[in-house]
Amino acid sequence: MYNLRGRPSKQINGPGLSIDRHAMAICGDDSVVVSDCGSNSVFRVNIDSGDGLWTSNLVSKPEGVVCYKNRYVLVTNCNTDTRIWIGLLDAETGVVL
Repeated sequence: MYNLRGRPSKQINGPGLSIDRHAMAICGDDSVVVSDCGSNSVFRVNIDSGDGLWTSNLVSKPEGVVCYKNRYVLVTNCNTDTRIWIGLLDAETGVVL
């Protein structure tokens, strides 16, 4: 994680994080949601403890992620075709809505 001046402020270890492309979004005051294209997973991690709160493998090749109103997680993926698939997950549980 980086502060507003672009300096590293904290390192968060995600569960099973690959070396491929990632995206991250703040979700609430205490966690972030990360999409990991290499492991085909989206997960939520507590910022302070580093504990995984949930993991979802329902979005194939996730690339972009945003947490909307700290309630919904929207995920886009990148496929070889021109469609962009958007998955909507519950921010608390990771279950598809």
